[in-house]
Amino acid sequence: MMVHRDGLFDCIKGGLILLVVLGHSIVYSFPGEYLTRWDFKLIYSFHMAFFILVSGYLVETSKKERGWKWLWHRSCRLMLPYCVWSAIAKLFSVVSMHFFFKTYEGLADVYWFLIVLFLCDITYVFIRFMKKRNYGFALCSIAMFVGISILGGWIDSFLHIVKLYVLYVPFYFFGVFFFQYKEKAERTLRLGAPLFFLMYIIMLGGFDVGEHRALHSFVQLWYPEVTHDELVAMAVLYNRIVLFFGVLVWYLTFKKIYALTGGSNAGGLSFFGKHTMPIYLIHSFFFLACDFAGEVNVILGVFLGISGSLFIYYIVKRYRGFRILLFGEV
Repeated sequence: MMVHRDGLFDCIKGGLILLVVLGHSIVYSFPGEYLTRWDFKLIYSFHMAFFILVSGYLVETSKKERGWKWLWHRSCRLMLPYCVWSAIAKLFSVVSMHFFFKTYEGLADVYWFLIVLFLCDITYVFIRFMKKRNYGFALCSIAMFVGISILGGWIDSFLHIVKLYVLYVPFYFFGVFFFQYKEKAERTLRLGAPLFFLMYIIMLGGFDVGEHRALHSFVQLWYPEVTHDELVAMAVLYNRIVLFFGVLVWYLTFKKIYALTGGSNAGGLSFFGKHTMPIYLIHSFFFLACDFAGEVNVILGVFLGISGSLFIYYIVKRYRGFRILLFGEV
């Protein structure tokens, strides 16, 4: 049976995966200054939160039973590529260090999204088990959650994975509720659009990825007696509010783009939206071939990352075993 695809959300996924590649290319091209660049801060003010929201929305689009069978399929789709590509990235870094005296430890770090998304899926199933009073399966899902978190901690960092999960799980369930109450949510978005845009633009000035320097300076200007821990707590809350407004604003933006381009293909974005997984998994390796200066390196990185990823995917696509192993396409 053919699965009905939502053209708007294919368009959104396509735009988001292009921004993921662009953001990573900026990091690679400007390793010492990317945190202060406006383009980097703009991208990171919404793109991964939006990706998680889209995932929560799409979970609800199918009427399939959400149980162990579905969770097993999701583990093949997400955790198999996570483990395989993390291992490839780690091996690549070791070989590069041994032969070329260069280390690329950060290559494996980009795959955090897969494990955080799977933890959100487990939470989703856990809630469904609890609603059905199936407490045995609910306890099993908790055990699976802990086990997957430990696995992520072994590859990345346990605390880092947990922090990301806490940050993004509300957006996942925001996507679930958005699907369930889409008409009411759409009406609210239309009515509140001017306020959302205004709040997003105003708050974007204090948004910072990682160090929160802009907000620290502003708060200390008015409240010099505030402690560092209080500043960090305020900055984290501030950033989450920015992410929320960013998702709302960019949903409206993508929807407008989709309407202006006549829907369906949305100017080619839908094509990329249907290939988010291979682009996400492979693109970072192609940045290593870039060795130009400044903006040229960013553009070249994006081009090589996307085209190279799709080239490898279409070669591998013909071989079912490799397709399952590398991309989780069961």
